[in-house]
Amino acid sequence: MGPAQSLDSVPTSDQIAKIVKEEPTFWLEGRLRSPESLLAQYGWALRRRVMDTPEVHALLIQLRDGSRSVVLNKARGTSKSDSWLIAHEVAHSLLFSNGRRWLPPSSAEEDFCDAFATFYMVALGTGSIVNAA
Repeated sequence: MGPAQSLDSVPTSDQIAKIVKEEPTFWLEGRLRSPESLLAQYGWALRRRVMDTPEVHALLIQLRDGSRSVVLNKARGTSKSDSWLIAHEVAHSLLFSNGRRWLPPSSAEEDFCDAFATFYMVALGTGSIVNAA
């Protein structure tokens, strides 16, 4: 059976919030972990390289062995922090199951990932909703 192609199988925001709150790797002694430490916890690689397109700020890549890598564009045309971009890519991973997407990519997905990254950084105390997106 392939990935679901409707919103019926996508968790609600309340369900996602519950998962994040209950997932022990998101918390360390009562504090949210930095996005960089989340990558280390999950064994994901973090790479920085110059990409041909500066409008691509970062990518989440699924590797053949099932692991993931976040690639930050060193030539990106944005003032967003590395941590914000990593949190944005982590949010994309919430939309996968067994290495497969639940839905095709969309602008709504990008909006969700932007909001997730912004609120994650605010919760860490290192971000501002005023400076979001």
